[in-house]
Amino acid sequence: MLVVKQQIIQKLAAGLVAIVLLCSVAYAGLLTNWYRYGLSLEATFVIVPLAIGAFISVLLAVVAYIKGNSHSLISAVAVAIVAAVIVIIAQMQAFGHMPSFFINDVEKSPVGHLATAQGDLEYWIELENPFASAAHREYLVVKRERKQYRISVPIFDAPQAFVSPVKATDWGRLELTSNLEILVLTLGPSLIREGRFQINLATQKAKRM
Repeated sequence: MLVVKQQIIQKLAAGLVAIVLLCSVAYAGLLTNWYRYGLSLEATFVIVPLAIGAFISVLLAVVAYIKGNSHSLISAVAVAIVAAVIVIIAQMQAFGHMPSFFINDVEKSPVGHLATAQGDLEYWIELENPFASAAHREYLVVKRERKQYRISVPIFDAPQAFVSPVKATDWGRLELTSNLEILVLTLGPSLIREGRFQINLATQKAKRM
C-alpha cells in the first residue's frame, strides 16, 4: 500500500514539474513576443516572481518525487498557486492587461483629442513590435470626420525601452498648423526620446523636423 502511495505521489510530482515548467516557458514567451525580443522593464517586473515561484515549486516537487512525501507535494502545489496569483497581480500592475497570444504585438497610447474647425479630431500612437530588432514599426493614427489615417512615423531607430502611457500626451502631443492638412507631432516624455514630426494627412507622410 505504501509503495502504491509513493508511486502516485511520484506521478503527481512529475506531472506538476512538467506543468510548471511548460507554463513558465509559455508565459515568458508571451512576455517576449514568443522570444522575438528581450525583456522590457515591465516584463522583468513580472518574470522575477514567475522564476522564483517556478524554482521553489519544482524544487519541492522533486523532493516529493524522491522521498514520496505528500507534504512536499502539497507545498509545491501551494507555492505554484500563490506564484500564479502574484504573477497575475504583477502583470496587471505593470501592463494593465494580460499578455497577448498574437505574434504581432501592438502597444497603443490612450486616445487624444484636438478641436479643429472641422470638428473633433482623435489621435493615438501605436508601437508595433517595439522590442523587435527588425520588425518594429511606429504609427500615428488620426481619425477625422469618419476617416482614419495610419501614418508611419520613424520614432525609434532601434528597439528601445519606454514607459506605458497614462494619457495620450505621455507619448505624443498633436498640434494644428495654418494648413488643415498639416499637423505637428511632438513626442512625449514616456517614449524616452525627443523629437518633432510634420504630419501630412494629404500624403499620409511624416517628416522629422
